[in-house]
Amino acid sequence: MKCDRCGKPLKEYNEYTRNYCDECKEKNAQEMQERRVQYLNLKNQFMLERAVRRIEQHRNGLQKFKFYEPAIEAVRDYMQKNPENLASTEETIAAIVLIADEIHIKCQYKIGRHRVDFFIPDLKVVLEVDGYMHTYSRKKDSKRDLEILKTLGTGWEVLRIPTKYINAYPQQLVDAIFKLKEEKQKLRKISGGSLAIDIAKVLGA
Repeated sequence: MKCDRCGKPLKEYNEYTRNYCDECKEKNAQEMQERRVQYLNLKNQFMLERAVRRIEQHRNGLQKFKFYEPAIEAVRDYMQKNPENLASTEETIAAIVLIADEIHIKCQYKIGRHRVDFFIPDLKVVLEVDGYMHTYSRKKDSKRDLEILKTLGTGWEVLRIPTKYINAYPQQLVDAIFKLKEEKQKLRKISGGSLAIDIAKVLGA
């Protein structure tokens, strides 16, 4: 029996898998890692371009495009150095808008046993950008949010904004964060515990 890549004879052979010598196993691993990096870089280029186009399409007079250009370049540089930290176009939009507004953020920040999309220390906010699948995991998300708040302490809030609102109102994200936190804390004083807030109402949908 021979190595499936180089033809070198093998002492052991499994008929149900591909079989490689040690040298070819290492070569395969290196090549897969190189392809993975290439894939992530290409994916991030497309993601950034989609994010920029959606900001360009948002015609509500809040900010001109040049306002976002330095933030776009900062996010581009960040994605090259951290190719796995922004997982979607909507997270990329959020990063651009927050940086443009000079809000300090940490992406994929670990809090206890959880990792969050955006950790915003100056605002005492954890921002999660939720895709459509989160509709089916609200109970799990609520438990997770409570664990995060318990770790962070008083004054912090976990804010969840669906991707569809970030796409529809990218330039209103920062205003929405302030309004959402204010509303959550008002309701918390009244009822405490886990709170539900109508995101659409706050964003004016």
